[in-house]
Amino acid sequence: MIIKFKNRKAERQPTDTGTRIKKSAILASISSILALLCYGPASMAANPLLNVISPTEWYMPVLKEGTLVYLQSAILQSSDKFYDRDGNSHTFEGPTSASGAPNLDHSVSGISRFAYVWSFESLPNVGWIAEYFQPYASARIYDAGDSVTGLADPLFLGGPYINPTPNSMIGYLGVVGAPFGSNDLSNHFWSYTNLIPMYYERNDVTLESTLLYTIVGDQYHGGRKVHVGDSYSANVQVGYRVKPWLVPFVSYAWVKNETSRDADTGEAVRGMGPSTYACHGVLNGSGKCQEQTLGGGVEFHFGKGDTNKLMLKYATSVDGENANKTNAFYLFFVHPLLNS
Repeated sequence: MIIKFKNRKAERQPTDTGTRIKKSAILASISSILALLCYGPASMAANPLLNVISPTEWYMPVLKEGTLVYLQSAILQSSDKFYDRDGNSHTFEGPTSASGAPNLDHSVSGISRFAYVWSFESLPNVGWIAEYFQPYASARIYDAGDSVTGLADPLFLGGPYINPTPNSMIGYLGVVGAPFGSNDLSNHFWSYTNLIPMYYERNDVTLESTLLYTIVGDQYHGGRKVHVGDSYSANVQVGYRVKPWLVPFVSYAWVKNETSRDADTGEAVRGMGPSTYACHGVLNGSGKCQEQTLGGGVEFHFGKGDTNKLMLKYATSVDGENANKTNAFYLFFVHPLLNS
């Protein structure tokens, strides 16, 4: 089967262009939810949800052949800074914040994922994605010599998408976070994220945007019940296809989390984001937080039919409130396993 998108400069691919486009689209679809690792509370010191989204991941033509894809990522966060309630930047003064929460100055995390992309003959214009991914992490507490390593909570994704035009895509994906990780790394709550991805390309310029709204269940941990605040996220990324195998890009991400509260006393407690290790603490009676980041990087396609993908990215905080600052490097690798 041959799938072609307009404005993709297919003529620059003299060998098996249709296969390259089809497989590249499959690979791109699998990068979509890596960002949701941010609900693993110790996987890294700070990283808004959408910092880990690549510039072309939403390029997904509806596929007639089901395909299984493997993706591996690595993320390095290194920062001893945080924003206070008024948005001022400070340096950690000890291993814990004012609320007693650990200050993480260095963390390394990874995610192994398997995704399946397919369509039904009865709905030929609608594509579907199903994915399972398992985060794992190692984090060090600032100036304390302590660290934690293990598996974080797994995530399960599924949903449909369509192509309104030959070079665009929009979808709705639901992501369930299950509290099955190790005790030190689990969130100890269930979550459901509504995710709307959008993609458009013209004249080799790619524009991608993603909206997320996460509803979180109550947290039960250490004999305490907490009503966890909801989370809102948005991002915009712009890339340029210099060559069929080379796409540099820039990105902007914003994440906000509402205040979490003790179920018995109503007291504000440390929120669950935007950083993966949650908000910095409870400042002026509020545990809510927000962060904005700017990033950039480059994406490479290689191998037979350009079916393998390697992406390198850096992101840093530019504004925030009550949040540990992001200073992170990202590496992603995607490889197709088989077609059904």
